Amino acid sequence: MTFNKFLFLAAIVFCCSCVSAEKPSLEALLDETRTAVNHAKEHLQHMLELPNHKDHQKVVDTVKKACEHFITELESHSNELHTQASGNHSSALGQAANHAAEQFNISANALRGVDGSDLKQQNVEYFKAADVVLEETKKVIEANPCNVVAPIVRGALTELKQDTDHYQDVVHSAVGDHAPVAGSQHEHGHHEHSHDHTKDADFSHKTSGHHAHANHHHVHGKSSEESSEEKKN
Repeated sequence: MTFNKFLFLAAIVFCCSCVSAEKPSLEALLDETRTAVNHAKEHLQHMLELPNHKDHQKVVDTVKKACEHFITELESHSNELHTQASGNHSSALGQAANHAAEQFNISANALRGVDGSDLKQQNVEYFKAADVVLEETKKVIEANPCNVVAPIVRGALTELKQDTDHYQDVVHSAVGDHAPVAGSQHEHGHHEHSHDHTKDADFSHKTSGHHAHANHHHVHGKSSEESSEEKKN
């Protein structure tokens, strides 16, 4: 066996070991992200349908910034996938990565073309794009991403989860107290995160990495402790 053949086989073995390690964790992240996105979609649609908002201008600004930030992320991940798709991968992985890159760009352009004065339509297009990310990353994961493509998929899903969480949190603070979504399985219809979303709706200021994530059972705008105190009084 020549040295070059040995290196080639070693590379294949290494790639396979990376696949076996990456795929289960990526599948788990995909499921977690899908749950978070679906919850945020339901919650945001509900809030934007409400007739009165505590700070309507903040709601307008937040929807606009969320869409602008998502466009940037879609284009960034598209470029990364397109660059890596031509690498030394299986044909299935290369095709999945290329297709995802194309769909991310299409979604970015669709989101960019929405009338900025129509909040509800902006929000609809935002979550259409989010669904594209979920669907396309699923296909890439099914194609067994190697240690070069896997971090791109992980980054896209992690960013999507953080962004949708942040998006609904800032809109929630601007809308103010409201009844939960009718028929929602989420008693509070909302989760809180470690960052102070009431002060800054700028998505570029989010803390990198996973946000600490804790669900609180509370009436909108009030902690469970505050609600308990009110009941005592």
